[in-house]
Amino acid sequence: MKLVHARFVACIIASVLVLAGCSGARNEAFPQSRISGVSAAPTTTASTPESSRSESSQREDDLKTGRRERTLKSGDLTVTAEYSTNLETHRWTPAVRKPLEVTLTALVNGNREQRVYLSGVTIYLAPSDASGPFGSPDPLRDTADITPGYVVTFPETYNQSFSLPAVDEGANTLRVDLRFEFLLLQGTTSPRDFSKRTATDSLTIPLS
Repeated sequence: MKLVHARFVACIIASVLVLAGCSGARNEAFPQSRISGVSAAPTTTASTPESSRSESSQREDDLKTGRRERTLKSGDLTVTAEYSTNLETHRWTPAVRKPLEVTLTALVNGNREQRVYLSGVTIYLAPSDASGPFGSPDPLRDTADITPGYVVTFPETYNQSFSLPAVDEGANTLRVDLRFEFLLLQGTTSPRDFSKRTATDSLTIPLS
């Protein structure tokens, strides 16, 4: 009986030693932090916005190169419009007068012999800022002083220089809306008959 009791005690001691060894192994595999209650957190780096470009350089500028050419359509009429300025747009400010030169030529599709006349050009200015539009100055208009208008049948061209007036000091963008009115000669009747065509375009320029 004493022998059985001794063997039972020996088994208990051996089991305790084995459990202690396993606990030590786990502690070595997963070492605890030396600072109580502090857990490691991933390090993040806050990104900063790029500031090398100015706000104005990021805005639309249709005359950035000093010149822009567009092809406009009005029914069977094709209009080639070219806009240019001799004042670099980074110098366009609300207070200064801004030069804009307009050149036009037109052609009726499939009929190079049909005469096309420009009867009028109207320019509307729409200044604005991020909050919305400002009041607009009076539109500029060039009305043909001959009847039925200026001949613009390709290769004939219309060319006119406009001086865009000052706008509200708070504006940082200027939209220039253009309206072109044409008369197309129909047949050879007397009195002569004309049909009308209207083409529109728009330019956007930032103000410094």
